[in-house]
Amino acid sequence: MDGKSYYVTGFSPIFSLSLITICLEEKNMKRLLIIICATMMTTIPIKAEYIKTTEEQNEAIYFSVDEAYQEYVFRDDKGILTTVSVTSSLNGEHLIKMQNEYLTMSYKIYINNSNQISSAYDDNYSVSGYSVSSSSLTVDSSVQATYTITLSSLWITTSKYLRSNISSGSIVVTHN
Repeated sequence: MDGKSYYVTGFSPIFSLSLITICLEEKNMKRLLIIICATMMTTIPIKAEYIKTTEEQNEAIYFSVDEAYQEYVFRDDKGILTTVSVTSSLNGEHLIKMQNEYLTMSYKIYINNSNQISSAYDDNYSVSGYSVSSSSLTVDSSVQATYTITLSSLWITTSKYLRSNISSGSIVVTHN
């Protein structure tokens, strides 16, 4: 499983079975079809959470600090094409970006001569199918910055993050 929130639907099979039995006894196929459709349309949403284990966490993507543009493209377990990229400039500014069919997140970090993140800024997002209830960009330490947004849609609320970490001359990007 992929660690995201899942919603399953359910209904009372006893109630539905008794209505179906009544319709069959009356030989009323129209009513039977209406009851089956109504039962399927009035299912109750039930939230089911699955927590990732350590082995299932998204793997880190390593980018060189010195290259102008690098990207990593992959499909997740649901077939969604995702691109993670780093665009670097000569002045120490780096654009960190993650993009798929429903979400784009990006921000810039400035890496000083000591290979430390001295600032994170210019955070942006673009979302389709969800509303954003909050967003925050923080410099967590001298080597890590995290951009987090909280997405909402009907019954679903989830947080997404895009994190960059400086390690041995590389920008290590993780996300969920």
